[in-house]
Amino acid sequence: MMNINDVVSYGPIAAADEETGCLVTVNGAYVNLWVPAGHGLYSNVDCRSGHPHLDKMTASEMIDRARECLEDWLNEGREEE
Repeated sequence: MMNINDVVSYGPIAAADEETGCLVTVNGAYVNLWVPAGHGLYSNVDCRSGHPHLDKMTASEMIDRARECLEDWLNEGREEE
């Protein structure tokens, strides 16, 4: 588990969900999902290849891809319920 400073140093936050508190960071070509673990800590629960050339996309394209991944993760969680 990491505090928010560690999460941000791992990669920039490209998407977030206010309802769940989930964060998505981008690190190179990977998109990482962070979920709140309580007491201001976050746990990295999934890492996916965002796109073979995610590190070469514009910031806007990278944010769009991060949002797509966040929606996929949130929808997967709803389907499991």
